[in-house]
Amino acid sequence: MQLAHGVRSVIATTISLADIQRPLDFAFKYGIIDQHYDAKAMLAASVPMTR
Repeated sequence: MQLAHGVRSVIATTISLADIQRPLDFAFKYGIIDQHYDAKAMLAASVPMTR
């Protein structure tokens, strides 16, 4: 993704389930998405996770 004055990385070195789950919960609560999603089920097993 190109920004006005540089390039933004779209991949982090690690991620926690909370980093993914909080926005999903918010989106469901406020009707942005129509069903609840489990973040753990959405990530590939090879994604480095922090606990």
